[in-house]
Amino acid sequence: MLNAAEIAALENNIDNVWSLADYLSYLNADARKRMAETPGLWCSEFTEDLSHWAEVNITTARDLANYLDACFQREVQKSMYDYDRFDDEIEASRKEQARRDNVERRALKAQYVNVAPEPNNAIGNALLQALGVKC
Repeated sequence: MLNAAEIAALENNIDNVWSLADYLSYLNADARKRMAETPGLWCSEFTEDLSHWAEVNITTARDLANYLDACFQREVQKSMYDYDRFDDEIEASRKEQARRDNVERRALKAQYVNVAPEPNNAIGNALLQALGVKC
C-alpha cells in the first residue's frame, strides 16, 4: 500500500503514471487487499470495462480521479446537511425539462390541428396519433 506522499505524487502526475485500465486495476487490487487484511470489511470494486467508462465520458485516469473526488464531495455535503441538495436540483431540472417538452409538444400539436391522415405516411400518421391529434 502506498503512503500519503506517494499517493499525492501519483495523483499529481496521474495521466503520466497510469492508463485508465491500470488505475482501475490498481484501485480494485487495493480494495481486495484491504478486504483480505480486515475481516468483515466490504469494499466495492469498479468495473474494468473501458466501454462502460467511455459511455459516462471517463476516458483517462484523471477523469476517473476527478469523478471520484466529486462523488466524495457530494457524500460529505449530504452528511453535513442531512439531505442531498443535488438530488433536489436534479429533480427541479427534470421537472423544468418536462415542462419545456410539454410546451413544445402542445405547440407542435397546435400546428397540426384538423390535419387529415395521409394514406401512405405511416410515420407521419403515427406522430399525429402520438401527439393526440384527432384526424
